[in-house]
Amino acid sequence: MKLRELCSEFKYECLSGSMDVDVRDVIYDSRKITEGTVFVCMVGAVTDGHKYIPDAVKKGASAIVVERADEAQQIPDQITVIQVESARRALAYMSAALFGHPDRKLVTIGITGTKGKTTTTYMIKSVLEMAGKKVGLIGTIGAMIGDEHIPSKNTTPESYELHRMFAAMVEAGCEYVVMEVSSQGLKLDRTAGILFDYGVFTNLSPDHIGPAEHESFEEYLYCKSLLFRQCRVGIVNADDPHWEEILKGHTCQVRTFSAEGNDVKDQVVDLFASDIGYINEGGRLGMHFTVSGCMDCKVKVHIPGRFSVYNAMVTMLVCNLAGIPDRAVLDGLEKVQVKGRVEILPVSKDYSLIIDYAHNEVSTRSVLTTLLEYHPKRLICVYGGGGNRSKLRRYDMGEVTGELADLCVLTCDNPRDEEIRDINADIKVGLAKSNGKYIEIDDRKEAIAYCMTHAKPGDMIVLLGKGHEDWESEKLYELVQRLQPGIIVDNRLDLPESADIVTPEQYTPDRGMVDADGRPVVWEGCQTFSGSWGYHRDEATWKSPRMCLEMLINHVSRGGNLLMNVGPTSRGYLDKRALDRLAAYGAWMRYNSRSIYGCGQAPAEFAAPEDCRFTWNPETKRLYLHCFAWPFKHIHLHSLGGKVRYAQLLADGSEIRMRESQGDSLNSGTPENALTLELPVLLPEQGCEIPVIELVLK
Repeated sequence: MKLRELCSEFKYECLSGSMDVDVRDVIYDSRKITEGTVFVCMVGAVTDGHKYIPDAVKKGASAIVVERADEAQQIPDQITVIQVESARRALAYMSAALFGHPDRKLVTIGITGTKGKTTTTYMIKSVLEMAGKKVGLIGTIGAMIGDEHIPSKNTTPESYELHRMFAAMVEAGCEYVVMEVSSQGLKLDRTAGILFDYGVFTNLSPDHIGPAEHESFEEYLYCKSLLFRQCRVGIVNADDPHWEEILKGHTCQVRTFSAEGNDVKDQVVDLFASDIGYINEGGRLGMHFTVSGCMDCKVKVHIPGRFSVYNAMVTMLVCNLAGIPDRAVLDGLEKVQVKGRVEILPVSKDYSLIIDYAHNEVSTRSVLTTLLEYHPKRLICVYGGGGNRSKLRRYDMGEVTGELADLCVLTCDNPRDEEIRDINADIKVGLAKSNGKYIEIDDRKEAIAYCMTHAKPGDMIVLLGKGHEDWESEKLYELVQRLQPGIIVDNRLDLPESADIVTPEQYTPDRGMVDADGRPVVWEGCQTFSGSWGYHRDEATWKSPRMCLEMLINHVSRGGNLLMNVGPTSRGYLDKRALDRLAAYGAWMRYNSRSIYGCGQAPAEFAAPEDCRFTWNPETKRLYLHCFAWPFKHIHLHSLGGKVRYAQLLADGSEIRMRESQGDSLNSGTPENALTLELPVLLPEQGCEIPVIELVLK
């Protein structure tokens, strides 16, 4: 395709070269530049694409898009350079042209708001599909074309990826696409140039405000409002107090819906819900209500909670405007179920069984509060905690379930490398705060079976949590391997057979890690200096410098690597407490780094004495003894008699005298073939926070 064709729908200035140059692809990631591509120099919060112009020249880019004219001076004349006001907007228009404007071949439905976007997109997709339409979806979980799932990094993907997905949907025969349109996606022009057939506003509350997101609530609201300047019909929730502000500057036809009053600011709403009630029949939960306006009928939806009424009205308005028959819409709503979002399983008429992906305090509280509106006889929660994850999340989950549920059944939920009982012990800390009742059943299937066999009429059993089968990690792994065969994959995909490295989080294994067959595995512990992964001004659970050093030695002595996390303040500086601990590492490593770099777990034949740790360098054949507690005069090393040629204190290189034990009366209690080290009483002031003795083997 000619560069001129790619740039036909936006303003630009050609600074050098020809607009008739052939372009094979549009690239915004410098690592993907190849000959014959056009490189778009986007300016982001972290990096500036203009820095990579030399790479683009070297790799053979045929054209470069810049925002600053002075950047063209470093580009050879044979390469076409165009200047634009916004590289992000240019990327959006060029990507659309590259893929043949696939958005114009689909009925496009964009949904924005703080809450309800994901559920509403699924609801619309399901109802349209039940009406015989083929629908694509783009949102938080990635993209879907029919039942095919495509992972995505952002809720609203970058414009290039977005149009590539649209093109794949067109090729697959989709007629509609329903997508979440995030405030960040609108702010960063990821949807620039798209004229949505329908734009939807669900609700607005303070969120996504802070560094690298939105400076203020006002900016957040403004970015949401941009959707209604690039859609044909705007559908807004007239019960939200911000609905009029959302419509400021709109260029679309407006349709409104309400579940509180049908007269909003002298404007009659297009769809009004009344007679709202709760369905709790034969183990099935949901909502019923009556609508008037563009549709006049009674509605049932089997998704619990008042929010389902609003989501259903959005679906009804979109489908009505799209020409879907009322009967098909109502039948679809009655059958629709969003997977993993308060999903009702029809297992009994006496009690309700519900699945929800909630796995933190906020989402769990929302789910349980919604279910309590149905006044269950008992609310029973079946859940566990993910292994190698923050203990704080477990405490919070225990506290909120103990507060709201009548009974908690603690069980397995993806423990990774931790013991289930250890995870549940953390949950019980939170349960104790709210005096919550609980039982423990380690096997998840047995836990569910127990609840079902002991359920009483009117009970609600909710299964909380999320596993790898729900986000298709197998397909994700296959995709990553295909794109980057040499990549290192950790065990967070919950696919043990595919993991190159195991990553325990916030705890130190008490021994070397092994697989199910007892074979050693490559592992790396992920730790923090305090109880927080980021900067927390009031965090009081900082690890001491001494503890940090012990963590390093313990990890290496057990065959692992140590990853320490430290979060900067909003000014980009490190807290003094973090600097103190980094300085402690540096001061100790200055003298003792040989005991860490290139070292790992010592052979099993070398057993370290009490309060000591061995590390081993297999290349130099040197053993390093780390003394957490310094003895007064001697250390006896079993099984090392006759095996050590020389010993020295790493801190100052001073020789440590040795003698062989013969098991005589002077050394009663010391077995034969032991090596005795005669230690200095006084240690050097530097490098001996934890003393290290280097043993050179024969």
